[in-house]
Amino acid sequence: MKLQLVERVVQVKGRGVRDGMATPRAGRFVSRWVEESLRRSTRMRVVSISRKVGRPESVIRPIWEIFEKGWSQDGLVYCAPTIKEAAPKLLEQPALFGEPLNPDDTAFEYLLDAVVDVQHEVEESSRYDTDLLEDFARMKGAGKEGVEYLAFPNVARTTREPADKALADHACLLLEKTPDPQRVRIVGRLDMVRVSESSFELLIKDGQERLRGVWVGSDPERLGHYITSREPVAVDGDLIYKPNGKQLRLEAMVVRPAEVRDAVFTELPSAGAIINELRLRNRGALTIGDWIGTWPGDETDEELTKLLETLR
Repeated sequence: MKLQLVERVVQVKGRGVRDGMATPRAGRFVSRWVEESLRRSTRMRVVSISRKVGRPESVIRPIWEIFEKGWSQDGLVYCAPTIKEAAPKLLEQPALFGEPLNPDDTAFEYLLDAVVDVQHEVEESSRYDTDLLEDFARMKGAGKEGVEYLAFPNVARTTREPADKALADHACLLLEKTPDPQRVRIVGRLDMVRVSESSFELLIKDGQERLRGVWVGSDPERLGHYITSREPVAVDGDLIYKPNGKQLRLEAMVVRPAEVRDAVFTELPSAGAIINELRLRNRGALTIGDWIGTWPGDETDEELTKLLETLR
């Protein structure tokens, strides 16, 4: 069945573009940047991770399979499928992460959403991660390719921001603020597993908190058993953070039935501890006082216990 496509225009300004034409160097940069950023922003919107993991992405790949129609006076014209055309199965189930999917959106809407949040340095955003920020940071060198900025005039959003050097600068600042991933073990119950997207939610603290997760293995079907049994599981993986230190996702590598010895792994590391460690690392050389502070201090037994848990 042939997909119904809509037009999306990328306006391009720079010395490499004139009269609806682009130099080969400028044209290659625009095409590559747009295509790679569309892939990452679509993965981010649907699965909450912008790079490819696990099994083939047969469900979401059609969303970013766009077609270049060619250059015009308006810019580089693309033809793109809407979600309802490219991935109708995604609309048959409630959104696992974030807001519900709009059937009339295309991958360009997802890209612009991420661009807007980065331009405004929205540290709480779930529309980008470090991989997508690194793509945006490439706009810092766009001038050498004859490109000053890319704009998206007919994308279906009321707020629009260009992809330019300012975007790259904001992306670099957000990258500097983002804590490094941390290897963790956490006990909880799996909820809302999506085998087709290798994604899930983990209920922790007796269901009081939800943590979005992505299975980075090649066999997400194995997770379905834990949904049926409702038994507690221990998940080993990398905890990925937002620039403000809050959890973005858990990249799960091992999921197994929880054992008695796993009972201590019921809470995630403190976001405050991660941010403080990042700030200390950015300052350069550390003193013993930086690591342990004033000791003894006025800490309670509960506070000391939590500190020791973050250092395990």
